[in-house]
Amino acid sequence: FLASLSVSKYLFTPRILLFTSVNPSTKGFVTQLDTLSCSNSSALINLVDLMSSRIDGRVLCNDDSWVLRKCSPGISLCINCSNPCNASFNHLKFPLTLTPCESALNGFSTGVRLLSIAFRNKLIVPDIISMVARPTNTSVEVIVKLSSKGTVNCGAFLSAPSNLDAVTQQHYNVLVNTYNVSVVIINNLQPLTSYCIVCYTSYMGQSSSLADALKTSLAVKTLCCKEILVTLMATKYSQGKTSSNFLMVSFYSVPTKPLLIQIKVNETNGNNIFPSMFITDKTQSGVVSLQSYIRPTETGVFNFLVTVNGAFGGDYVIRYVNGIKTFAVIRSDEEPSSPRLINAMFSNDGSLLVLLFDSPTNRGNTETSFQCSTLMDFKCANMSHCQWIDSSTVHAYLYGASYCVAPGDFLKIADSASIKALCPAADKVCSSYST
Repeated sequence: FLASLSVSKYLFTPRILLFTSVNPSTKGFVTQLDTLSCSNSSALINLVDLMSSRIDGRVLCNDDSWVLRKCSPGISLCINCSNPCNASFNHLKFPLTLTPCESALNGFSTGVRLLSIAFRNKLIVPDIISMVARPTNTSVEVIVKLSSKGTVNCGAFLSAPSNLDAVTQQHYNVLVNTYNVSVVIINNLQPLTSYCIVCYTSYMGQSSSLADALKTSLAVKTLCCKEILVTLMATKYSQGKTSSNFLMVSFYSVPTKPLLIQIKVNETNGNNIFPSMFITDKTQSGVVSLQSYIRPTETGVFNFLVTVNGAFGGDYVIRYVNGIKTFAVIRSDEEPSSPRLINAMFSNDGSLLVLLFDSPTNRGNTETSFQCSTLMDFKCANMSHCQWIDSSTVHAYLYGASYCVAPGDFLKIADSASIKALCPAADKVCSSYST
């Protein structure tokens, strides 16, 4: 038993140790059965080491003390006793005792002792052999090579994590390929920001330690630049009529020092855009959206430009949604062209679609809230709820299954919809407007 135990501990991992004692009862012929088990991993390993090495020791497992003593010529085991090798040791008092080399049991004329150990295949958690990080402005690609097959779990942190759960909760985990290489892409990072990339390995429910993960961690800085998104809410406006939803400026990261954001039309500051200038506040967090309205006084086609200045202005780049930097102003008595759907994009959390028309609409003669299929044609439109935010913007709340809408899917105005230009004056008949 001990010889095979010496080999087994190197090939396998102990799973449970079971000790059973069957003794004749002191009252008649009724059998007395005592059983005790140990499944604590560290205690099991210590017990197997002591038995295979034939040395004295005491191991605590589940509040029971397992005592091993080298009695001549073999080794003995007892539970919650002091020394099974003592000549006066009483087996009646400690029935869970194994003395395989003793010819008789003190206190018993007969008895059976059974010690069994169940093993499982030894799980070897792979080591990280090498780790390389390739940053972009909003993500980091981590290429990890392991010593054997397994899973790589990674996370990006502003400072080193205090436990592996913090890494696990970021949900960036990938199995290695046949070459034991894994590519993990960590998304949704801030540009020009320093991160600590921490990865740990796992295999068959076993994981490497936090200490090992921190030894291989990498310091990475994402690339330039942070984006400022500029969205023109419509491309046509009526002369002399105020539109409260002209331009939206959005960004995710506010610097510690103020940014000056300016809106210029045909190289002229303002030009009836209010406000035409914003100064950021470092106390702002999350998604910051700044909005301007317009009251145009002249007709024509106009170009607009958004600029950013300040101590950290160089860290930002302006991106115009759909590349639109031009709008038109028509006479108030001129029939506007039919509104066109110019943009359909997911919100930041992916829970809704933002639909933009190029000019104010009559809202398709619907209420503020309506079933999306009334005006829109896309997957699961009949299960989704839409809401007019203003006369040019619709939010579509995707209540259907996750497969309903995905980037690149087909979306259009429903054939039955009657979306016309917004009538610019209450006393003007606009029924002749085309759709």
